[in-house]
Amino acid sequence: MWECQLEKGTWQVTVCIGDAAHQQSGQNVTVEGVSAIVDRTTAAGRFLEATVSVTVDDGRLTIELGPQQPGHNTCINWLQISRSQL
Repeated sequence: MWECQLEKGTWQVTVCIGDAAHQQSGQNVTVEGVSAIVDRTTAAGRFLEATVSVTVDDGRLTIELGPQQPGHNTCINWLQISRSQL
């Protein structure tokens, strides 16, 4: 689990997964309980981006990777967090 302090409100979170050198299988990313990436495989040198809109109520943005089991390896390259424009 990874957390970052943020003001309460609605946020857009974009995450990029993948590995430059290896295929990665079973990648999963959840942001504030919202599934952003579910059981995705990326080939070596290929990357996948996903964006979700989430509400932060407790002042902390929470990102979870998983499941933590053999054959599942989520590689986050970067993420971008921006205030949602409603």
